[in-house]
Order: sequence, then C-alpha cells, then structure tokens
Amino acid sequence: MKLYKLFDLTVQLIIALTGISFLIIKEFPFQNVIYVYCIAGGWQLISFFYHLFLIKNWVLRRDRSKYGEIIFWILIIGLICLLLMLIKLPLLLFYLFGLMIVSPFLAIWYFLIGLNELKLMNKISLLHLK
Repeated sequence: MKLYKLFDLTVQLIIALTGISFLIIKEFPFQNVIYVYCIAGGWQLISFFYHLFLIKNWVLRRDRSKYGEIIFWILIIGLICLLLMLIKLPLLLFYLFGLMIVSPFLAIWYFLIGLNELKLMNKISLLHLK
C-alpha cells in the first residue's frame, strides 16, 4: 500500500510540475494546458475511486469522505447545469469557470490527503520497530 501511495503522489507531482512548467513556457499554446489540467484531475479521480472501491481501510477516512462529498456535489451541480441547458438557461459556462477556479484547490487538498496518509503509514510502521 505504501508503494502505491508513493507512486500516486509521484505521478500527481509530475503532472502538476509539468502543467506549471508549460505555463512558464511562452511558446506553449495555452489550450494545451487544459489537457494537462484534465489529466491531473482525471488521475486524482481515478485514484479516489480506486481508494473508494478497492481499499477499505483508509488512513484518513474523514478527509477522504469529505473530499468525496464535495466531488459528488460538484457532479450533481454539473448535471443540473446540463439539464438547465435543455430549457435554454446557459449556466454551464459559469459552472465550468467556477470549476477552473476550484479544481486547483481540490487537487492540492487531495495531494495533501495522500501525503498525510503516507506519513501516517510510515509513522505506524516505525512504531512497530520499538
């Protein structure tokens, strides 16, 4: 499990640093940053659902549960915005703009959850050595 945590955090860090370095490069088209943005969010969602369905003993159960609730409500609001488009209320653009603002904070929060879990796992394994 520790190896998976380390791998997960490393991939998240590589994706984030790649996105930041692309923002710094002036010749890089800004549209391609959106791809990195989606890859980072996609990786974190895959990791979250992997933890949700395959790993039953979360170290930080409360933090992961709160993260999951927020993701659930973000999806519900997105579906409502899609349904509102059927009756000609175009709120989807505002939703996507809000998601662009909120997503980096969610990414940092998820990274910190994984980092804290890894720290606790290492601390627990060191306690058994005493």
